[in-house]
Amino acid sequence: KKSSAKDLWSAGKSVETVDGIESATVIMRRLGQSLEANHE
Repeated sequence: KKSSAKDLWSAGKSVETVDGIESATVIMRRLGQSLEANHE
């Protein structure tokens, strides 16, 4: 049986914590800031 995106999401949700989500948000924010800095 192929694992669907929902299965992967459920597995990730059971492993990952809120800290993981927060760190991902921070990474995206840093990427955005670095991209903006490159435009200046």
